[in-house]
Amino acid sequence: DVLLDLGAGTGPLALRLKQASPEATVIGIDPDPVQLDRARAKARAAGLSMRFEQAFADALPLEDGTATGVVSSLVLHHL
Repeated sequence: DVLLDLGAGTGPLALRLKQASPEATVIGIDPDPVQLDRARAKARAAGLSMRFEQAFADALPLEDGTATGVVSSLVLHHL
């Protein structure tokens, strides 16, 4: 599975997804590079191998059909 967290921010939901499904590829997407740096640091500290990509939801750095699941929480909270 390839799971996307749109608007991942500092990554709390993406980290939980990876912990719950270690075999899945988890990718956090967020336009804010500062938040992504924090998310990457959290993932390293937790020993989790995952990606965080800088992008907006309307221009994902993935080929169509790559993701098998999409979640979003923090972005909805902020909107």
